[in-house]
Amino acid sequence: MHIEIDQPNAAQLQHQLDRLQHVGRVLYVAAHPDDENTRLLSYLVGERKLRVGYLSLTRGDGGQNLIGSEQGPMLGMIRTHELLQARRLDGAEQFFTRAKDFGYSKSSEEALRIWGHQEVLADVVWVVRTFRPDVIITRFPEKGRTHGHHLASAILAHEAFKAAADPKRFPEQLQRTSVWQAKRLYHNVSQWMIRRRKGKIDLSRFLKLDIGTYNPLLGHSYGEIASRSRSMHKSQGFGFALQRGPAKEYFQYIAGDKASRDILEGIDFSWKRIPNSQDVEKHLQAALQAFKPTQPHLAVPSLLSALQHLQKLPQDELLQERVQAIRTVIAFCLGLFLDARTNDASVTPGNKSLLTLQALNRSPLTVQIQDIALSTGASLQMKRPLPQHKPFKRRLQVDIPKDAKASVAPWLQQTTPNGMYSVVHLEDRHQPVEAAPLFARFDLLVEGTPVSFYRMFRHVRADPVRGEVARRTEITPPITLTPQSTVLMFPNGTSQQLALSLRAHTDNAKGTLTLKVPKGWKVQPEKIELNIPKANTLQTHTFTLHPPETKGKAAEAFAIPVLHAQGREYTWAETQLNYLHIPAMTILRPATVRLVPLHVKLPQGPIAYIQGSGDRIPDALQQIGLPIQVLSSKDIVSSDLSKYRTIIVGIRAFNANPTLQLHATRLWDYAAQGGTVIVQYTVQSWWRPLKLPVAPFPFVLGRGRVTQEDAPMTILQAQHPIFQMPHRIEPSDFLGWVQERGLYFAKTWDAKALPLLRMADPNEKPQDGALIVAPHGKGAYIYTGLSFFRQLPAGVPGAYRLLLNLIDYHPAQHPTTKPQK
Repeated sequence: MHIEIDQPNAAQLQHQLDRLQHVGRVLYVAAHPDDENTRLLSYLVGERKLRVGYLSLTRGDGGQNLIGSEQGPMLGMIRTHELLQARRLDGAEQFFTRAKDFGYSKSSEEALRIWGHQEVLADVVWVVRTFRPDVIITRFPEKGRTHGHHLASAILAHEAFKAAADPKRFPEQLQRTSVWQAKRLYHNVSQWMIRRRKGKIDLSRFLKLDIGTYNPLLGHSYGEIASRSRSMHKSQGFGFALQRGPAKEYFQYIAGDKASRDILEGIDFSWKRIPNSQDVEKHLQAALQAFKPTQPHLAVPSLLSALQHLQKLPQDELLQERVQAIRTVIAFCLGLFLDARTNDASVTPGNKSLLTLQALNRSPLTVQIQDIALSTGASLQMKRPLPQHKPFKRRLQVDIPKDAKASVAPWLQQTTPNGMYSVVHLEDRHQPVEAAPLFARFDLLVEGTPVSFYRMFRHVRADPVRGEVARRTEITPPITLTPQSTVLMFPNGTSQQLALSLRAHTDNAKGTLTLKVPKGWKVQPEKIELNIPKANTLQTHTFTLHPPETKGKAAEAFAIPVLHAQGREYTWAETQLNYLHIPAMTILRPATVRLVPLHVKLPQGPIAYIQGSGDRIPDALQQIGLPIQVLSSKDIVSSDLSKYRTIIVGIRAFNANPTLQLHATRLWDYAAQGGTVIVQYTVQSWWRPLKLPVAPFPFVLGRGRVTQEDAPMTILQAQHPIFQMPHRIEPSDFLGWVQERGLYFAKTWDAKALPLLRMADPNEKPQDGALIVAPHGKGAYIYTGLSFFRQLPAGVPGAYRLLLNLIDYHPAQHPTTKPQK
């Protein structure tokens, strides 16, 4: 269903008309958002006039976040929409599989094992069969030293190249699509790899393509378009300067028909490849010839003829998309403005919403409204002429069906612990976002020819700085139930308050709130009656939870808040995403809280924290009763640091905090006078090297990491106080870790520093740089690449116990053990 509403300028419209003359497709395959070669995508769309799709296996939900604190699925949603904004600029289309980004993987074998090789392959095959590319291009090689996800993406593309054409592979898909054989498969050789191995690669064995072409119609080179597109990956800090001039890309043959000069050679991209489409092609060519920048409507009669002939042909995925593309260009050539606008950004089942329908024909051609059908079931049949520059506007109350489903992304509807998201419907698995839940279909007669256009319901407001800001109208429950923490720790058998942030999404929102918990857990009160008079009112309600009384270790459990309203049960939490580079949206997900009992001893004395990027450790520590003072930039520069027992530096703080970079010596002075400084992982990369020291003595950061979350851990100094006080660290403390052990380990360190842990991924050399402790003056310095930033928010008891030992450590109280030989 096409819902595009942005009107292009005349040059862009002419370019779209030109692209209608071509029916070829190219699929680019990689693993994550920001892996795609936007320069190549821009070139293939703009210069070669092709449909181009980017298949990202994952949504990047295991990555880092440089613009906020969202992690996991919420980060995946941000990165999904960053990709969509990038595609709006470079003109390509976006697809996904159900695979989760579970963090860095060192091997394709691990990635395919965690995802489920056949499951993720089925998703790639589905995209190939439905998008039907002539050429498939991979971003990464199938072997080498790079992210396991990267290697897996190339392996899967190669396998899908063959499997998509085999009716015996994934035959259940053939009820909705058909087999497809792409003509050829090539690997787009990485530019950074060529630069790093300069002089060591024989480039003559690759196909070569200069994609730095300037497009005078669009007024940009493809390098400039690509830089703007790539800069949409703001959560990853991928802002790029505009690139101009020649830009060579290299391609390595993998499978299929081998090209001699050009990866697209020998493929007919014209309509001649479509049986009985000669009339379609003739009228599309006539439309392009008739088009005038100041009179775009002159192309419409030929476009209408092309549409009529096309609709008579047997429809498949390709032709259905071409029908939508022609309809869209017709609307643009008419300057046709169609809108379905709600007063509120969200609506709720069983309630009414004020809807404003608008239509404006900005051409001299004859246009008539026949019907406006709403997805809610209402229909406004009419025979209303739409003369040039004579606006049509109709306001009406629409009834939202009582059984309307909430607007939830298909991949977020269920909580899944494994490597793949659960998506019920096959047709939803590759889609970036769910289909618009509410829309209007405008049935028009254009010069006597029936044409339908779809517009999603949207909410529009005037921002005093940004101007007009629009967002999709969403269906929400009457009240959302958002846990203030998705993990609740119960230290030493104490009860805890489970706090829920409630937002009413309608006036007079009523219902009963309860909390489902396993047997043995006690909840007070049993229920809470809700009556919230005004929409968008926020309330906080709490339940007191008492863990079971057991002699041994209490088992983990889950609590589920439930709203009982209007004969239905709702269990949705919400997250509001409000970033300037992507549309504002409400993300709904299942409301669940993990309940984790643990036994801990808390350090005495004030603890300070320098916030990192996307860092939630302070909240996790405060939840178990440890007061934390988060230091501001002013505090770092001028406050009395000596009053703190320990200062913890958050993840990537040295990369992201300019104040810390300028005043790090204050931390070293603090340690020299008797304090303990804990520095968590800091990024060191060859393309953006960190040029300031992160320790008060010779110390070199590396890029070592251990990605297997259950990799065996060897304690090198078993009697060291860090493993003895206040908690005795046992092998069980390293169980249940998530995603990884750690990253960006120390590479080399001063002789006075002591490595405490050894670990390794399978078939790799052991690494000792994950936890380093050293005396410094009267105090101590600790560097750790252990991923506490993932483990504490996930509620891993052993990670809490180990971090508390680090915080408690002071060499004057606990003399340092000498290195073991």
